[in-house]
Amino acid sequence: MSDWTKQAEEVMKTWTKAQQDLWDTWRRSMPIAGASQAEEGWNKAVGFWKEAVDRSLSAQMEWAKLWADSIKAQKSMPKEMSAWTDQLLATMQTWNESQAKFWEGVLSSMQHMTPDALRQRLDEGAQAAFTNWQDAVQKAMQAQQDLSSFWTKGGKKG
Repeated sequence: MSDWTKQAEEVMKTWTKAQQDLWDTWRRSMPIAGASQAEEGWNKAVGFWKEAVDRSLSAQMEWAKLWADSIKAQKSMPKEMSAWTDQLLATMQTWNESQAKFWEGVLSSMQHMTPDALRQRLDEGAQAAFTNWQDAVQKAMQAQQDLSSFWTKGGKKG
């Protein structure tokens, strides 16, 4: 596997871990938030989570851009690979925007719920949603590996 393929795989693994860590932190903090019924405290917690999501998504895109720049800086890079890198970066941007919309919806819903109601709903559906997200990441990684294999074999299948 080429170095840039390993880098892309690491990006996806890092993204998955960052999202899982954010999700776990959020879930662990729910009982703490529920202990205080003060609306102000709840709003501060939601604001903190929003800042954490924004920082995480920003870091993801910065890492993706650095990765793409390092690939494109290679002098022996075929122009097709450069175009593929641009396409992958655009895909990552779209993926990042989708994550931002997802978290915006989650955080907006949280702001309008009580901590107790939110905890109940969280356990009912959150794990299934995250599992679906992880499956999508795995499929994206496999597609990337398939494309990499295709290019390293000179554009021949099999």
